Amino acid sequence: HYLYLVQKRSAPFKGTFVAFYHPLFAGLLIKRVEGVSGDQIEIRDNNVYVSNRHICPLVDRNAQGEVLPPIQYKAIPKGYYFVAGDHRKSFDSCYEAFGLVHQSQVKGRAWAIF
Repeated sequence: HYLYLVQKRSAPFKGTFVAFYHPLFAGLLIKRVEGVSGDQIEIRDNNVYVSNRHICPLVDRNAQGEVLPPIQYKAIPKGYYFVAGDHRKSFDSCYEAFGLVHQSQVKGRAWAIF
């Protein structure tokens, strides 16, 4: 998707898009919420699962050749979201360096327009 409508202060839920700020990036990011508080995170056979739902295969390194360790959380704490991109090589909550998104980072729920 290329264009989104963001409804400010609208809480996202599993399966919806969320617009949020992340300290590693300038501007808003938009990704799909794949996990919410209480969901279990598991790494099996180099793949990430949230509450037994396959999210993505892990890649070992980014485009610059830096190692990408997988997320270390086993359960999503209260007030956090597990977010993921729609393509398999997305840099998202599957990786420790990106991490989970706290509700204070969330701008609102997003809808894909185009």
